[in-house]
Amino acid sequence: MLEPSAAPARQNRPNSRQPPPSPPPIPRKVAYSIKEVRELIAISNSSIYKEIGEGWLRAVKRGNRTMILDADLQDWISRWPASRSSEQS
Repeated sequence: MLEPSAAPARQNRPNSRQPPPSPPPIPRKVAYSIKEVRELIAISNSSIYKEIGEGWLRAVKRGNRTMILDADLQDWISRWPASRSSEQS
């Protein structure tokens, strides 16, 4: 006759749980369209073109598209004032 098999012995695990693995980094793009910059920063197209026209934000043309290089976008953002109160001082 067959005897019931014994349940596998459970291993004693420490109560501390390990954090889940972090997700892979999101790849950054090399360049962004005006629409993508608008969606990332939540400002209007006219504000973006104004910054380009005044020389604060560098843009390049590829065919009929205006593109903002990631390095130029990061540089532009890094030059934003910390707060409005610092502009008024």
